[in-house]
Order: sequence, then structure tokens, then C-alpha cells
Amino acid sequence: MRRFFKLFIIRLLLPVSLLRWLCLKLSQDFLDSDSVPLMKKWIGGLIACSTVLLIIPLLSGRFTLVDNMVEDSRIWMSDVVIAACKDDPLGGGKDLKLSILSVDDSLHQSWGEPYITPRQKIAEMIRFAAEYHAAAVVVDFDLSRSEAWGTRTEGDKGLKRYLEQLDQAPAEQMPAIILLHDLRQAADGGKTASSYLRSDSSLADNRGNIFWASSTFPQEDDQLIRRFNYFEQVNWDKQRNIPSAMLLATEMAKHMQHGLSLAKSKQEIRNLIHSMQSESLPMDNQAMPIMLHENHASGIEVKPYFQLTDKKLSPRYYEGHIVLIGSMHSLTMDKHQTAIGDKFGVELMAHAIATMVQHGELKPLEGWPVIAYTLVLLVVMSLILLLPGIVSILIVSATCALLIFFPLSIYLYHHGLTLDAAPPILLIEIAEPIIPFILMFVLNVSLIREKLQEAVEHMKFEWSGREKESDQ
Repeated sequence: MRRFFKLFIIRLLLPVSLLRWLCLKLSQDFLDSDSVPLMKKWIGGLIACSTVLLIIPLLSGRFTLVDNMVEDSRIWMSDVVIAACKDDPLGGGKDLKLSILSVDDSLHQSWGEPYITPRQKIAEMIRFAAEYHAAAVVVDFDLSRSEAWGTRTEGDKGLKRYLEQLDQAPAEQMPAIILLHDLRQAADGGKTASSYLRSDSSLADNRGNIFWASSTFPQEDDQLIRRFNYFEQVNWDKQRNIPSAMLLATEMAKHMQHGLSLAKSKQEIRNLIHSMQSESLPMDNQAMPIMLHENHASGIEVKPYFQLTDKKLSPRYYEGHIVLIGSMHSLTMDKHQTAIGDKFGVELMAHAIATMVQHGELKPLEGWPVIAYTLVLLVVMSLILLLPGIVSILIVSATCALLIFFPLSIYLYHHGLTLDAAPPILLIEIAEPIIPFILMFVLNVSLIREKLQEAVEHMKFEWSGREKESDQ
């Protein structure tokens, strides 16, 4: 309700009403809008809409106000579409095996509700996924410090020894283990990464079965998470690009789908990490949208760890799976707001992987469909703008959006495409108020010319009168 109030009352009604009053005030000496024929009003509306659609792209990046208007409109509409589709199947058609091995409230309570997840338990969960033949294990726990906040415990040392054994094991016998850097702000404004597991250890070089990654999700101004980064830039001895865990897991899943062995898939991951350190990156770091659905709709299997340990499972229960291990209990700090409600960090990682595997990057509609959409939008909006008053225009626009725009956006979303929602909202915000101004300049050229000539003659008359007075 607050976002509705912000968009339609503060962002639409007030600015549009003020702009309309200003345009009417400026044009009242040249134009009696009530006496303008309907056809001329429609032509004026069409010209106003065309002007807005041509000017807005040119202003992008030059005026913060315009950029904010465009981005806010897109975000709001995309949130509505995502919320409407959250229970629909993600689609894509690819055979993705994605599982979350979670620490839920019951398990966390049985451990004594520790603030830092016990390292011995993390080792047990990794061992469990590896023994059941997972292809990759993403460990979504903070490994930057010891479990005792300072002194290394036997649990810290045991986890390190176990990971070193995994790292040196034959590549075909072990999954790819993806661990997370703890990224922190450095004094120079950049980011640094640290972990007690990397010190004095072979785990730091990404040469075996252990890979280090980032997992940061950029927060929007409204504190919601909608996107993820491909990589993070970190300052060590020199600047390095740390790939995200989502990117590495996605690449692993794709290579396995193409029939590559575990060993070859890991080598491809190493090649990707190496290529990301060159000056010509294989990708830019523009934040990618996440197609957020409910877990079941995205094909993500969520199982609490303690439930699986009590069952007799197939020896290859996780074969070919990307398994994410993380906290999903009420006391965790790793919980974030999204367009479809609160999500745990491990869930966001899973949805980002599902998005990349099934659809790749969400892409805007391009080519002739965009041209057709723009032409239809111009005609429909110019007709809607003939209605009297901003309230009636908003009501009819909302009705058209419900009947046409939303169904089309949902259809495209299921196919990994987005339909830009900014133009129709901007046409209401800008085109509707300036129609009288457009009519004044375009459809009453002769009247404006006469008024200007009268003004010029009046100025000449006054000037000549002043000259005569000065001569006398």
C-alpha cells in the first residue's frame, strides 16, 4: 500500500496536476482547449506521446530526475509481474537438479542455537552431500573467522584438514566445493576478502576441488534484493575479480548437462576464473535480475539435513545435483527482503542459479516486436489521453494494463523476456500535461504568429515613442 501511495499519489497525481496547471496557464492566451476539435486533440496527444518517447532515451544518464522516474517505473512493474508469477513453473525446459540442504529451526536448536555454525557440523554436511555424489556443493556459511571468534578450535582445525583432503582427492571422485569469501569494505573504498581457511593452506589457489567465490547481492534503495553480480572486485596485492558462487555453480551445471565429466567441468571452471583476471573480461558486471519464484515452482528441493540423515537414501541420491548448504532458521541474519517476501540467502543463491541455467540473462524485448509494441502504445495512449481529468486517465490506463499489458508481460517473463513498463507510465506523467502546450505550438501556428507580430509591433511602437521623447 505504501508503494502504491508513493507511485500513484506522489509520483503521478501531484506532478501531473502541477505540470498540467502550468501548461494550461502558459497556453491559455493562445488556446481554448474546450473548443479544440476531437481530431485535433488526438493529433496533439499523438505528437505529445511521440515527443516523450523520443526525448526520454536521449535524456537517459543526463538528468537524475528522468533516470529515477524511468527506473522506478520499471522496478514497480517488474515487482508486480514477479509477484503474480511466483507460483508458476520457472520454465526453461532444462534438466536442472538443484537442492538445498538446510539448517532449520529444529536442527539449530538441537545444536544449542550457536551464533556461528559449528565447523564440525559444516564438515558433516559437506561429507554427506559428497558421499551421495553431488556434482557441486555450495557452502553458504561465513568462514572468515573461527567459531570461537579468535582462538582456533578443534572444530576449525578439523574442517580445514577435511577440506584439504577433499581438495587433494581425485577430481572424478569429489564434487566441486564452492566456499565463500567474506567481502569487506577496505580503507580505500574497495573490497577485501579474508578467511582463516586460506592462511598457510593450499586451499587458496583454486587448483584442486575447492573453489573460492563471492555471494553478494546488491541492495536496491528500498532495501529489496532483485539482482546478483557475476563477480566482485577485490583488492589484495593487486585488484582481482572474484566470481560469484552463483556463476560457478551455473557453469558447473551447464557443463554437466553437456556431458562433461567432473574433472573436465572443474577444469572449465578454472579456465573461467583465470579469464576473469585478464583485462578483457568475458562478461561485464552489470547486476543480473533474479527470476524469483517459490522454491517448488523453480524446481528447488529443500530438505532439512536432520530429516535426510534419518532416512535410507539411494547411494546416488544427489548424483548430478548442485547442492547448496545454508541456514534457514529463524535466528539467522542471512535473510533478505524480496518482491515476493523474505528469502534466506541460500534460497536467493539457488534462484539465481535456476535463472541462469533455465533462461540465462533476462533480456528485454527487441526487434520488430518492440516496434509493434511502441506503435500500439502510441495509438492507445493518445486515445486514452483524450479523456477528461487525470483520474479517469489513470483508471482506464489501469484497466488496459490489467487486460493487456500484464498478461503480455507475464507471458514474456515465462520465456525469459521483459517488457519495458516505463513508457506507458511516463506518457501519463509527461505527455498528458503537455498536450495543451503541444496543441498551442503545433495546431495554432497562425494564431501564435499573429500574437508574436502584435507583440513585436507593440515593442516597436513603445521604442519609437521613447526615441521621440529623447529627441525632444
